[in-house]
Amino acid sequence: MKTNRYLYAVFLVILTLAACTPGAAPTVSSTPSPTPAPPRQPTASLTPLVTPTRFPGEDVHPLDLDGQTVRFIHPWAGELGDQVAAIIADFNRTNLFNIEVEVIQAGSSNALTDIVAASLDQATRPQLAVASLDQIQYWQSISPVTVDVQPYIDDPEWGLQPDEIADLIPTYLNALRIDDKLLGLPATVDVNLLFYNQTWAKELGFSNPP
Repeated sequence: MKTNRYLYAVFLVILTLAACTPGAAPTVSSTPSPTPAPPRQPTASLTPLVTPTRFPGEDVHPLDLDGQTVRFIHPWAGELGDQVAAIIADFNRTNLFNIEVEVIQAGSSNALTDIVAASLDQATRPQLAVASLDQIQYWQSISPVTVDVQPYIDDPEWGLQPDEIADLIPTYLNALRIDDKLLGLPATVDVNLLFYNQTWAKELGFSNPP
């Protein structure tokens, strides 16, 4: 049995964070309303092991993050969408910086493309997106709002460790290097298989793959 593999990667993209302030969801008629963040539980018992003093490439003090909102859009629904919602709810309850993540569940990849494209010039656009490379390039052609994440990866305090970087498949990571910038990180990879029955093909007169 012969197998041809077509790999499709989905990436986590950081859009311009200048609008990282509390606000409403993008004002697009087809945009679902962000999922309200659940009430924050007291986190007094949580103690950071290291007191952060800076953030890569930004003159931002950790105290400035208190109460900030990050809008995150993804195309997933069903069980996967529920799992993402649970992860974000846990982050909202426990993160030490009092950051709130608002979820915009687009419902489909096509809807996500349109929602982000229509809000690129708005202050309340999503700031994190799960998207394919084609979607990222399309948004870049409209407005170059993606953020170079390489400084975040390389940062000595906040960046990834060598073993964590080794977990990222270079093929998919390098696919997001455009104009000397790393525009995102691999999120998921789908493998679609095309196969045929060689015996049946020979019986039908095919000596080579049809």
